Parts: sequence; structure tokens; C-alpha cells
Amino acid sequence: MHPTPALQGLGSHLKTALHRYFQRIWHLLGIGFVTLLVGALVGAVLLAAGRFGFRALPEYRLLVAAAAVALGALALVWLVNWGATAAMIAIVHREFGVRACLWDASGKALSAIWISVLLGFIMTGAVFLVVPWVLFSVWFYFTPYVLADGDSRGMSALLKSREFVRGYWFSVCFRIIFIWGLYALLVLVPQAGPILALAFFPFVLFFNGVLYENLKELRGGVWIYPRTGAKAGILVTSTVGYILPPLVLLAALGPMLGQVFDQYAPFRPSHPPAQTLNTAPPPPNLLEALVSDIFHKIRGGQEVSAVKALKTKTPPPLSSVSETALDSRPDTARQAPVARDPSGPDAVRAADDIPRWLHQGQFYLTYGNYRAAIENFERVIARDPANGTAHFNRGMAYGEIGDFAAALEAIDRAVRVAPTNGLYYYGRGRLLLLQGDRAGARADFRQAVDLGYQKAAAYL
Repeated sequence: MHPTPALQGLGSHLKTALHRYFQRIWHLLGIGFVTLLVGALVGAVLLAAGRFGFRALPEYRLLVAAAAVALGALALVWLVNWGATAAMIAIVHREFGVRACLWDASGKALSAIWISVLLGFIMTGAVFLVVPWVLFSVWFYFTPYVLADGDSRGMSALLKSREFVRGYWFSVCFRIIFIWGLYALLVLVPQAGPILALAFFPFVLFFNGVLYENLKELRGGVWIYPRTGAKAGILVTSTVGYILPPLVLLAALGPMLGQVFDQYAPFRPSHPPAQTLNTAPPPPNLLEALVSDIFHKIRGGQEVSAVKALKTKTPPPLSSVSETALDSRPDTARQAPVARDPSGPDAVRAADDIPRWLHQGQFYLTYGNYRAAIENFERVIARDPANGTAHFNRGMAYGEIGDFAAALEAIDRAVRVAPTNGLYYYGRGRLLLLQGDRAGARADFRQAVDLGYQKAAAYL
């Protein structure tokens, strides 16, 4: 195990952020100016359209006003996220000009809105649980920078931010508290506080960008395999945060509410409730007599009488009927198990099981049950040792549980089975990259590209 490299010092982060502040502040101001200009133009167009609608459709003025307000709200949300994403892009991609930042942000504005909705849902639910809220606040702090930096969107962007912070949570938390503490102190300065805070806010963004780049450099790129279990765990935790407080409140106030209801109930039943019928099972001797009578009728050819007995007499619960009581046939009536022919229909059914096992394994792999996925893929391999898909997916499952030796062994077998499949080299390269073997990973990525799997080109 190699020791985890440390973050750069706080002084180094502040110095670098100050340098970039003076170098790129004009880009942020330009982005803000263009965003305000576009917002003014959109507002003017909506205002003109609303006035025209009022004159052309006087009987539908309320509907026209509602449509204008809705369109204005949607445009405002899009413009705010467009400008904010462009600012993040200007911080992360220092080679981009104002025009390039705005153009790149236009394709990510909707993703920024969706991420805002996700973060709002997750953080609002987690705030009632306190500890998850503190963890999530640091884990997902760099999500806007991840979105601006690449193509990770939605929950994938949140998970990638968490992977960057993993192992550096306390160091990152300290720096976040420090920079926002400075901002809060500037806000509290008498008279000049708002102006100082407005001028200092871009510096906070640059400081966060420097910290993000430092984490990204230390991680050396993060491989995030789609893990539905991790996404579901975050969403379930937040959902519990919404459900738990009302339940606790109801449990605390339940007795009080019951007393109030009893006191102010509009009517009460005038007679006591009827006694519950005795539903206890019949005594054992009656049960045995009933079962014996029915089977004697069946064995004597009196099936109609047996059916009538079942309809007219109270049937016992299933738990009270023993296996020996049901199996009262003579030994001569019991048939021995039939031997299966290995070359007959059973063999055909066994061959048909391979696609089913593959689908089951892929299902378990997608939804996080990696042990079950490995078991299904091993069944396929036992029947069809040359099935490269089973070998590769088995290796992916081992990689998810951290058994990289078994994962590499499985993917090596997949490569030997299908040496022209670029996906297998790409997967092995990702595993090697996780283990720190950059040279081996680069060779596999290059081989994957040569075989036509262009997704691996991003790692060269």
C-alpha cells in the first residue's frame, strides 16, 4: 500500500487562487455581463409578447399572464444556470475565452438544473439526519466543477465529486470552512461589508477551483463504474430524512392526539362490540378424524362425498396438517423418482439455461449484488468455458468488491478467448489504472483503440 499523498498547503492554495483571480476575473465579469444582457433581451421579448396577447385576446388575459410568468420563470432558471455553469467552465478551463465558456455552458445548462434539483432533494432530506448532511456537504461540494470539467452529469457527477474527496474529507472540510469563514467576516464589516463580499466572492470560486484541481491531480483520474447501489443508498438516505421526522413527531404526539380525539369524538358506539368468533383450530383428534374420513372416501371411489365433506366441514389451518397425515397412501401407490436421460430434453434445457444465467448475472451486476453475479457467470463458464462475456463480466464483479487479482485473472481469460474485442482491453486497462500500473493501463487502452473501441482514447 502506497501512502496517500497530501494536499498542497493552505497558503499555496490561497496564493494560486489569488493569481488566477487577477488573471481571469475579467472573464467572469464578461460572462456576467452577457448573461444579464441576454436576460434583459428575453425579458423584453416576453413583456412585448404579453402586451400583444393582452390586446389580441382580452378575454384570456389571465391565461396570457400565467403563460408569460411561467415562461419568464423558466427562462430565469435557465439563464442563471447557464451563467453559473459558464463561470465554472472559465475557472476549470483557463484556456477558454468568454465566448467558448458560454458556448460550452449552453449544452450543460439543463444538466446543471437537474443537478440542482438532485442536490436540493438530497441535502434537504439529509439535513434532518445531521451526520449524513455533513458528509454529503463535503462529498458533493465539487459537483458543479465536475460538470464543467467533463461529461459526468446527474448522479454520476455527484459520485465523481465524492470519489475526489474520498481520503481527504477532513482536509477539504477545513479549507471549505476557512474560505467561507473569511467571506462571512467580510460580510460583517460595517458599511463596506456588502462591497467587500461582492468582490471576494469570485476569489472563493477560484479557491474552490484550485482545490478541485489539486484533488483531481492526486486521484490521477477517477474510474466510476455505474453503481446503482451507491446511487440508491444516497437517495434512500435522503428519503429517510423526509419520512423519519414526521414519524418521530407522530410517535411523540400520538397519545396526546388520541386523548383529544376520544374527548371530542362526534359519536360513540351505543353498544359494546360483538364478541369475536372462536377461530381456534379444532382439537387434534377431530382433525385426524376429518383427514382420515376424506382420504378413506377418495380411496373407496367416493370422490363426490369427499368434496362435499371438504365443503361442509371447517377446514383446518395448513400449519396443523402434518406431512404424514397427508401422505396416507400405501407404499405401493408411491412412485419412485424417474431417472433423467443426460442426452434427452434435460440436456437441451441445460443449454437454454446459459442465456438465462447471463441475463441474471448482468442484472445482479447492475444492481450491486456482485456475489450473486459471480455465481451466475461461473455457471455459464462451467457450461461454456469459451464464453468471453461471462469471463469479462465476472472480472467486473470481482473488481467491484475489491478483489483485483481475481478480476484481472478473469479478464485475462476473456482476452484469451476473444483477443479482438476492444472492450476487454479497455476494462483491463481500467483495473490496471486503479492498481497504479499506468504503463500497463496505457498499453491496454492503446490496444482497445486499435481494435476500434474509441472510448479508450480519452485515457491516452
